[in-house]
Amino acid sequence: MMSHRKNLKWMSLGSIVIATVIVAALNLLLANNYRRIDLTRDQIYTISPELQNIISGLKDKATLTFYASQKLPPQYVSAERFVEDNLRELAEKSDGKIIVKLEKIGTDADDESRLAKFGINRLPVGIIERDQQSITNIYFHIRVQYGPRFHVINMPDESGFEYQLAHAITKVTAKTRPRIVFVQNDPRFDFLDTIGSLLGQMGLKDIYEVISLKVEEDYPLVIPARTELLVLGKPIDFRVQELFEIDQYLMSGGQVLVFAQPTDFQNPLLMFEQDHKDWRYNFYEVLDGYGLRIRPELVEDYGSALPIPVGGEGNQAARLPSPILPIIHADRFTSETAILRDTARLLLPMAAPMEFLPVSKAPEFYAEYLMHTTEQTALQVAPEFNLGLSPDSEPPADAELASHPVAAILAGPMRSFFAGKPQPDALKIESTRSEYQVLQRQAEGFVFERRDVAEPGARVTVIGSGMMYSGTMLGNLRRLDPYLYGEQASFLANILESTTVGSDLLSIRRKQITTPVFREDLTDSQRSFARFANTFGVALLIAIGGIGRFFWRKGHLKSLRRRYVK
Repeated sequence: MMSHRKNLKWMSLGSIVIATVIVAALNLLLANNYRRIDLTRDQIYTISPELQNIISGLKDKATLTFYASQKLPPQYVSAERFVEDNLRELAEKSDGKIIVKLEKIGTDADDESRLAKFGINRLPVGIIERDQQSITNIYFHIRVQYGPRFHVINMPDESGFEYQLAHAITKVTAKTRPRIVFVQNDPRFDFLDTIGSLLGQMGLKDIYEVISLKVEEDYPLVIPARTELLVLGKPIDFRVQELFEIDQYLMSGGQVLVFAQPTDFQNPLLMFEQDHKDWRYNFYEVLDGYGLRIRPELVEDYGSALPIPVGGEGNQAARLPSPILPIIHADRFTSETAILRDTARLLLPMAAPMEFLPVSKAPEFYAEYLMHTTEQTALQVAPEFNLGLSPDSEPPADAELASHPVAAILAGPMRSFFAGKPQPDALKIESTRSEYQVLQRQAEGFVFERRDVAEPGARVTVIGSGMMYSGTMLGNLRRLDPYLYGEQASFLANILESTTVGSDLLSIRRKQITTPVFREDLTDSQRSFARFANTFGVALLIAIGGIGRFFWRKGHLKSLRRRYVK
């Protein structure tokens, strides 16, 4: 009996020891192969599939080096931990395509000189200590290296961390920057300056190669080679040879973005009425051939209009909704396309309605409206536009109110506008600039062959407002409604990214995340204790539980013996 109890005792103790050793060993083995469960609402600690797609397309290894000062201000200590954790997870999920290096930089002059060669210098940041504000200079950079090319991310932040990485990787791996060509002929409407400013604000300017083509009598349109997107910022009348140039660019798989408008008024916010030309620009006839008609009307949306200042005393300016400045809210979006993702509302000043026409289409042809006005929309017919505002801003009594589409997409094997028609004679090139464009196009291997059906990838995006990005429009909008101004800028970036660098980068940028709340970082001793507790704490709890069970069982057996053994 005693022998049996001794064996039971040693077996229990042995089981406790074995369980403790197994749990501790498992914790040690998994310490360097951890897995995190992201329970945050916006998944801010999870590497998105889109970023993994970009990394999986790398043909060689990319090195991400994180430089941080040895002594950081308190507000950057937790941010440093965030960056390090995400870089490690990125490397772990990259199948060896991402190499991560962490460097703590002190005051060594050699380190400063070495980093300066990459354009990395200390950055000034504000700190508050004992209610005193001061400035200190720190290193907080990521250098993304891919072969001989590199890009430096200054002050990576939690809210845009994934996009900053994706942007940098896209830049260093791209052989050429996507070429976007803006076509314009009106010096009052400097579309390129506005677009360039917006791209700079959003950190996108260095991704694209932007070219402006001013089409005039002595400057015929010649579309450069490698044009990813042709933007008609303000529709104009083209010569027939230029229409053929645009048509054949699209038939070769190109992409065209059109900002249409039914009038030539320049400043709707200030109500400066100017003479307008016939609305029917001849490029609209080409759109008719593709199956989309820009109608000769101006929408007046009384159900969703931007309030504009119309007078008042002192700083109390009256604000009156202007129906010719319709705001299209998200509930009027009729498509789930990436260019509208997470957009709350858009301003389409002096917009034109549109409709699809019954033209012959291939089964793969795709046509979709992007957004509609509200049901409180009246139409004015050109050229009798009346832009006066009534004091109560009500639609005319005899107006036929209805919702109207104001943006659309055509994609796929559309039929050429010139199919079945003789090819226009070549346009005589006289200007030096146009001759240079032709020579450059030939040097880059651009072969211009007639096509009657669009190649895969061809797409026409038409937005029914030619004034969305005019300098005056955006300047007034920024003052009246900064949030809506930001939506306008973001929508433009959505269009450019979806047609050039792809949907992955777009999806990452549009990923809405909240600012994570960090607690003050642990001290070295607290971090060591937490690491020790994580590795051995569970095993210790099991051991304590096992010992407790052993003594409880021993006492229980004694109680039974006293009760039944006599």
